Order: sequence, then C-alpha cells, then structure tokens
Amino acid sequence: MSLFHARLGDGRAEEAYAVTDAGFRAAASPADQLAEMKTIHDRFGSFVACDVRAAACFVDQVRLVTHTQYSKAKTTELFMWTVREGSAKLSKFSISPGLAEVRQGVGNECR
Repeated sequence: MSLFHARLGDGRAEEAYAVTDAGFRAAASPADQLAEMKTIHDRFGSFVACDVRAAACFVDQVRLVTHTQYSKAKTTELFMWTVREGSAKLSKFSISPGLAEVRQGVGNECR
C-alpha cells in the first residue's frame, strides 16, 4: 500500500498501475485507469500519511479501509489486494473525500 501511495501521490500513475492485478485492469481501459489516477492526484495532491481504520483478511485477499491525508484533502480509501504466491496485487481501489465513519469488529479482522 505504501508503494502505491508513494507512486500515486507523486503523480506517477503508470507506476501505480503496475501493482494492479488483471481484475483491476479489466474494469476499464488502461488509458481510463491512468486518467483516473492522474485526476486523483490533481484533486487531492501529494500523499502525506494514512491510518488503517479496518482490515479484513481472507484466504487470498486483504481488504483495508484507510483514512488518508493528502496535501489538499483528507480522504477515506478502500483497498482490495489479491495475494497469490506470496505477492500482493491491487484488485480494487476507491477514494472518497472526507473521513467516513468506519465500524469496528465486523468480522474477518486480520490477526
């Protein structure tokens, strides 16, 4: 996640895209995905810090909800990482302005 944030926050969309999996890439064309990443950087600015507010672990997937500070705004982010053969690839990412309330203790917490 920190590598993705560093790349996205520095405006290096192509490098952020490189850590995504086939499911992420199938959701839209590469040009559209890269344009969206560049829009995120333009709108929210450079990455400053993030705090994991919730985590859920499954056999081959990790889901995280973060409160993330960018230079222009605070956001809530959702990450879904697919883990195969010891390597994690981003399968879904969404970002919303503001800090959403995150319920704790919903199940499947990572230990």
